[in-house]
Amino acid sequence: MCRPIRSLTEGRGCDARNHRLAVFGGAGGQHACSIARNLGINSVVIHKYSSILSAYGMALAEVVHEGLEPISEVYSAETLPNIRVRLNTLQEKGTDTSLMIMEPENGDFEQSFLASHLREFTFTVPGMSILVDDLRIRGIANDGTSIDNVHFVEELQIAKGYPQNASAADAATTANCYFGETGWVESPVYMLDKLSNGVSIAVSEDNSSMTFDPISTNTNVKTQVPAAFLDKTQTIIVLPGATTIILGQHVVIDVGVPAPKDLPADTIDPVQLSVFGHRFMSIAEQMGRTVQKTSVSPNIKERLDFSCAIFGPDGGLVANAPHVPVHLGMSK
Repeated sequence: MCRPIRSLTEGRGCDARNHRLAVFGGAGGQHACSIARNLGINSVVIHKYSSILSAYGMALAEVVHEGLEPISEVYSAETLPNIRVRLNTLQEKGTDTSLMIMEPENGDFEQSFLASHLREFTFTVPGMSILVDDLRIRGIANDGTSIDNVHFVEELQIAKGYPQNASAADAATTANCYFGETGWVESPVYMLDKLSNGVSIAVSEDNSSMTFDPISTNTNVKTQVPAAFLDKTQTIIVLPGATTIILGQHVVIDVGVPAPKDLPADTIDPVQLSVFGHRFMSIAEQMGRTVQKTSVSPNIKERLDFSCAIFGPDGGLVANAPHVPVHLGMSK
């Protein structure tokens, strides 16, 4: 489960250790702490409906119907009235759905189009006619259900203002569970709906816990015991050394991963090496996509007959995009 996460983070030039881990699905809360520690992530965020998030989202989703009608007009003050007539007709009729522009508040489609074009392609062509290719309208309906969209970071800040600590005495029951880090442990089980918002639960030392320590070979070792949190739809497993904060919409777990240490300049961090390697590759690939999107030559746009790469100060190749790299052999 960690491998695809690394592919989606380090593979795109991002360090997973700088992010929070959001989990969902029936088994998400059961593996969250282990995955976070494996990836070096300290904070885990679990929505209160994480195990049924897909069904919950579909129940709240708006019903959207889009309409599409072909049109070929040069955008100008003379053609704009006809465009608006067509939009109104399409809206009344209702239908299904090349840079699509939402109607701006000031009604100036041209400036909105130019701003979108500049953002997408990094340039505009002054004086070039804007062709209106399609018209689209969208009808949205909902069932009137309102939801509290408070972000979990805001919830967390509020909760820190009135920290409340809970202990094993607040657990609903206990269960004898097996964990790779501790062996068999009598673990407290908490019911989420019985815990107040803002409660902080540190999985603390328990003198009665008996685990085997492979280093000291001492079976009478005090250990920080794991815990389980349950509600009607999910099970959340919290490993020893972690702190759980109960919020209104989320459960946030501090898994106890130390912050990354600053390494000496002559020491290679394999994670950072992988991240920067993929970042450089991503820059070269983005260069190629920009060349392809902005080109008018079929040789460039269709055949990809070009090369993009990043070189170091000494002319050594750092990263090259997979276009036609034969050109790069002549560049040094």
